[in-house]
Amino acid sequence: MRFQFVFILAGFLLFGSAGKVAFAQPANDNCIYAQSIVLPPSGEICIQSSNLNASPDGIFNGCNGPTGGNEVWFSYVAHGLNNTITAYPINAPNNAQQLALTIPDGNCTNTVINTCAAAAGPNDTATVTWNFAPGTTVWFEVTSLMGDGDFEICIQSWNPQPAPGSDCATATRICNKQSFISVDTSYGSSGLQPSCFGLPADEDVYYKFSVSKTGTLEWTATPVDNVEMDWALYDITGGCPGIEVACNYTTWFINYSFGMSSTSPGCPFSQFCPPIIVTQGSTYL
Repeated sequence: MRFQFVFILAGFLLFGSAGKVAFAQPANDNCIYAQSIVLPPSGEICIQSSNLNASPDGIFNGCNGPTGGNEVWFSYVAHGLNNTITAYPINAPNNAQQLALTIPDGNCTNTVINTCAAAAGPNDTATVTWNFAPGTTVWFEVTSLMGDGDFEICIQSWNPQPAPGSDCATATRICNKQSFISVDTSYGSSGLQPSCFGLPADEDVYYKFSVSKTGTLEWTATPVDNVEMDWALYDITGGCPGIEVACNYTTWFINYSFGMSSTSPGCPFSQFCPPIIVTQGSTYL
């Protein structure tokens, strides 16, 4: 689920007969007034903002020097060890151009930086990644090096997921709804053959989860290599190997996302199957 908060600040003052207009600075123009972003339980959020009419803080680094740009500040509390922040230009032609991100070491009083990154060009994205202990308050600034304007920032904060299991008995438990990157493995075949597979699964990996509240199950996974993925879902509440409740086998969707979605045309026609109702207290594989 994606949450968006539109953060718009505007105002003006008229000075004298010349009719000059001065627009208000963003409220988070200074680090001590950083906009606090509250992460949802998933540890992922995107918000929209702008650095239009912001002023420079006079602190430069290797990613935004020598001009430094006009910075706006944000903060959030880390949910997990792995933290990634990405800034995207939006609302062209009023978009910020050549965005840059900086995470200082600590709070506003420290001019030493942990990491920074600048977009390659005026319409490209900037991404920074750093490790923080869960519960740490993270400050970061966003600036633009070629033109001020609108941008979107997306934050991902989660703990690394252990490697998946090689069969039902060794399946790795998923404990929350945070996204994660699965560790690469070199498993062979477990010998399991779901009903829609023509042959036993090869290089199959296993995750399991227990349901805390009865409801609809939807999920998405995306390959990071040029591969085609097939999958099956089992109810293993009574133990392994369990009861098959969904199966998807296709041969022509290379490097496509897959999972369960309410927009699915049906398992035989796409990488997605329709959602199912999962029951509180049940465990699925």
